[in-house]
Amino acid sequence: IKDICTYRKEYSLYIPNHFRGLAALNKHFKDVSENLLELLMKEYKYIRDKAEKDKRLRITMYFCEATKFKLIPQNHVLDCLQDCLNSPSGFNIDVMIKILEKVGYYLIHTPDKNDKLRFEMQLTQVNNFRATAHLPDSTLIQIENAYYVCKPPERKALKKKKELT
Repeated sequence: IKDICTYRKEYSLYIPNHFRGLAALNKHFKDVSENLLELLMKEYKYIRDKAEKDKRLRITMYFCEATKFKLIPQNHVLDCLQDCLNSPSGFNIDVMIKILEKVGYYLIHTPDKNDKLRFEMQLTQVNNFRATAHLPDSTLIQIENAYYVCKPPERKALKKKKELT
């Protein structure tokens, strides 16, 4: 577990595969998820106030992937998102975007009603923040795209054209 959570830039594309493997191991060894949660929480608390963007985004990706594969409870990722919403500046905006892109769709469709309601309230806060914040256009577009990954806009059904015979 410690080897998977060590930071290597060149292996960032393999993170989902590593967590898929951990999920398979977790079926047989229940202490895998406990050790993973302990390690991630320890690193998150250490990194939370640091100004190292790469490490914060990596820990966020770990939280997201572990949540999708049900290795850790969903409330930890929701707490991380709430931390970002409480002080939306700098790296916190990037972390918020990463959470919405990586695990937002999963959280909006979760069967757990409490977590789903909490995430929908946080999405409302994200949308209000996007509407009122004075940020560069590129950041606003990233926030909007991440929001619509979670909650795509409803579209009208397309009408079929009549075929001429």
